[in-house]
Amino acid sequence: MFTSLLTTSLLLGLDSLLVCLAVGALPEGNMRRHRLALSFALCDGLASLIGSVAGVERLRSFLPWSEGLGLAAVAAYGIYVLYLAWRCQGLTMSPCAARWLVFSLPICLSLDNLVAGIGPEASGVPVGLVALIFGVMSGGLALLGIGVGSALGAHARRRTGWLGGTLLLLVSGFLTMREILY
Repeated sequence: MFTSLLTTSLLLGLDSLLVCLAVGALPEGNMRRHRLALSFALCDGLASLIGSVAGVERLRSFLPWSEGLGLAAVAAYGIYVLYLAWRCQGLTMSPCAARWLVFSLPICLSLDNLVAGIGPEASGVPVGLVALIFGVMSGGLALLGIGVGSALGAHARRRTGWLGGTLLLLVSGFLTMREILY
């Protein structure tokens, strides 16, 4: 039971890892990066809790678009970053774009947790504890992605915008392929 719970939380948190890998390559401050990881943790944990309490998992067949919204948000942000890299010498993000990143991407990508809910693998475990585990796993994977992406960005130096934007588009493509194949 506990192993399947950890496996499910790992699988639901992979999108946090992949997106934060790409975003970590961008020249942003550590505070903004940590807020992004915290946003992923909160959004995924709360979405799992809300989905389970509201019984959204029964509506899965009616919500096939929910994954597509997250993928579209990642692709749009990748295109935006590539545009900034092309138009600007120094890649800086406006405060409005930074807020969009910190809140919109995690919300869009937590829709899979909302639809999945807590699931049957958590039988016997309090729903709040399972949501906490899902959130902590997602936040931890986001921090890992940010760390690895930051190391990649340090090696790319001047081309971090191109690297981050390209990685975001690759992540969007990977997540799309995952949805098509599964």
